[in-house]
Amino acid sequence: KGGTYKVSMDGNTLARGRYSATATTVTFDRETGSDCSGAGVYAWKRSGNTVTFVRKRETASCHARAAVLTRRFTQVR
Repeated sequence: KGGTYKVSMDGNTLARGRYSATATTVTFDRETGSDCSGAGVYAWKRSGNTVTFVRKRETASCHARAAVLTRRFTQVR
């Protein structure tokens, strides 16, 4: 499964890209709007409406994405 993602703060889009996911991993790629120039692979887990990520592999230029993904996220539909 895959699709697109968008990172926003205070209503402003900071970055967007594509992802592909399995039941246990997600790969983020083709990001625009940031200095990130490669793919990142993360283990992911959902518990209720909370989603957490654990870095498996990340491109050196994507330190901001890696920092953001250390947080817990609340799924919004």
